[in-house]
Amino acid sequence: QGCKQPCNSPAGVEHGRCACKEDQCTLKCSFKKCSHPCANDDHFHSMDPDDRGCLCKNPHKCEAICEEPGWCQLEAEQVMGTKTFRGKYDEFEYSVNTVEHGRKLPCCVEIPAG
Repeated sequence: QGCKQPCNSPAGVEHGRCACKEDQCTLKCSFKKCSHPCANDDHFHSMDPDDRGCLCKNPHKCEAICEEPGWCQLEAEQVMGTKTFRGKYDEFEYSVNTVEHGRKLPCCVEIPAG
Protein backbone atom coordinates (compact mmCIF):
# COMPACT_ATOMS: atom_id res chain seq x y z
CA GLN A 1 0.00 0.00 0.00
CA GLY A 2 1.43 3.37 -1.05
CA CYS A 3 4.31 1.85 -3.09
CA LYS A 4 4.26 1.69 -6.89
CA GLN A 5 6.86 -1.10 -7.11
CA PRO A 6 5.77 -4.73 -7.57
CA CYS A 7 5.41 -6.46 -4.21
CA ASN A 8 7.59 -9.54 -3.59
CA SER A 9 5.23 -11.08 -1.02
CA PRO A 10 3.39 -14.15 -2.34
CA ALA A 11 -0.07 -13.37 -3.73
CA GLY A 12 -2.86 -14.33 -1.38
CA VAL A 13 -0.66 -14.10 1.73
CA GLU A 14 -1.89 -11.28 3.97
CA HIS A 15 0.82 -8.78 4.88
CA GLY A 16 0.76 -5.28 6.36
CA ARG A 17 3.62 -3.82 4.37
CA CYS A 18 4.82 -4.19 0.81
CA ALA A 19 8.04 -6.16 0.41
CA CYS A 20 9.40 -4.69 -2.82
CA LYS A 21 13.01 -4.45 -3.98
CA GLU A 22 13.39 -0.88 -2.64
CA ASP A 23 15.09 -0.51 0.74
CA GLN A 24 15.11 3.29 1.02
CA CYS A 25 12.75 6.15 0.24
CA THR A 26 12.35 6.84 -3.49
CA LEU A 27 10.83 10.32 -3.08
CA LYS A 28 12.55 13.69 -3.57
CA CYS A 29 13.52 16.09 -0.78
CA SER A 30 10.52 18.07 0.57
CA PHE A 31 12.22 21.48 0.24
CA LYS A 32 10.79 23.50 -2.67
CA LYS A 33 14.07 24.31 -4.43
CA CYS A 34 15.73 20.92 -3.88
CA SER A 35 15.55 17.96 -6.24
CA HIS A 36 17.91 15.60 -4.39
CA PRO A 37 16.62 12.18 -3.33
CA CYS A 38 15.39 11.58 0.22
CA ALA A 39 18.13 10.23 2.51
CA ASN A 40 15.77 8.19 4.72
CA ASP A 41 16.57 4.47 4.57
CA ASP A 42 12.97 3.56 5.48
CA HIS A 43 11.10 3.06 2.20
CA PHE A 44 7.77 3.66 3.99
CA HIS A 45 8.59 6.58 6.32
CA SER A 46 6.21 8.88 4.40
CA MET A 47 3.26 6.65 5.36
CA ASP A 48 3.86 7.25 9.08
CA PRO A 49 1.36 9.89 10.38
CA ASP A 50 4.16 11.51 12.44
CA ASP A 51 6.53 11.77 9.46
CA ARG A 52 7.85 15.29 8.84
CA GLY A 53 8.69 14.88 5.16
CA CYS A 54 11.66 13.84 3.07
CA LEU A 55 15.11 15.31 3.72
CA CYS A 56 18.14 14.82 1.51
CA LYS A 57 21.80 14.56 2.58
CA ASN A 58 22.23 18.37 2.45
CA PRO A 59 21.37 20.95 5.13
CA HIS A 60 18.73 23.55 4.18
CA LYS A 61 17.68 26.98 5.40
CA CYS A 62 14.21 27.05 6.90
CA GLU A 63 11.71 28.37 4.32
CA ALA A 64 9.35 30.05 6.81
CA ILE A 65 9.22 33.68 7.94
CA CYS A 66 10.99 34.35 11.25
CA GLU A 67 8.78 33.61 14.28
CA GLU A 68 10.99 35.23 16.93
CA PRO A 69 9.30 38.09 18.82
CA GLY A 70 10.05 41.61 17.63
CA TRP A 71 11.23 42.89 14.27
CA CYS A 72 14.13 41.40 12.32
CA GLN A 73 14.87 44.65 10.52
CA LEU A 74 14.02 48.18 11.53
CA GLU A 75 14.14 50.92 8.90
CA ALA A 76 13.89 54.62 9.68
CA GLU A 77 12.44 56.98 7.12
CA GLN A 78 13.26 60.68 7.26
CA VAL A 79 9.98 62.61 7.38
CA MET A 80 9.88 66.31 8.19
CA GLY A 81 6.79 67.63 9.88
CA THR A 82 5.30 69.03 13.06
CA LYS A 83 2.95 67.76 15.73
CA THR A 84 1.16 69.59 18.47
CA PHE A 85 1.49 68.62 22.14
CA ARG A 86 -1.58 69.55 24.16
CA GLY A 87 -1.05 69.56 27.91
CA LYS A 88 -3.33 70.50 30.77
CA TYR A 89 -2.21 74.16 30.79
CA ASP A 90 -0.44 74.73 27.50
CA GLU A 91 0.25 73.43 24.03
CA PHE A 92 3.22 73.68 21.68
CA GLU A 93 4.41 72.43 18.31
CA TYR A 94 7.44 70.21 17.89
CA SER A 95 9.33 68.71 14.93
CA VAL A 96 8.92 65.12 13.81
CA ASN A 97 11.95 63.78 11.97
CA THR A 98 11.74 60.00 11.58
CA VAL A 99 9.21 57.23 11.15
CA GLU A 100 10.29 53.64 11.83
CA HIS A 101 9.08 50.58 9.90
CA GLY A 102 9.73 47.07 11.14
CA ARG A 103 9.63 43.88 9.10
CA LYS A 104 10.15 40.17 9.47
CA LEU A 105 12.84 38.39 7.44
CA PRO A 106 13.10 34.76 6.34
CA CYS A 107 14.03 32.35 9.12
CA CYS A 108 17.78 31.90 9.63
CA VAL A 109 17.63 28.44 11.24
CA GLU A 110 19.53 25.76 9.33
CA ILE A 111 17.81 22.37 9.18
CA PRO A 112 20.40 19.59 9.31
CA ALA A 113 20.73 16.98 6.59
CA GLY A 114 18.26 14.08 6.71
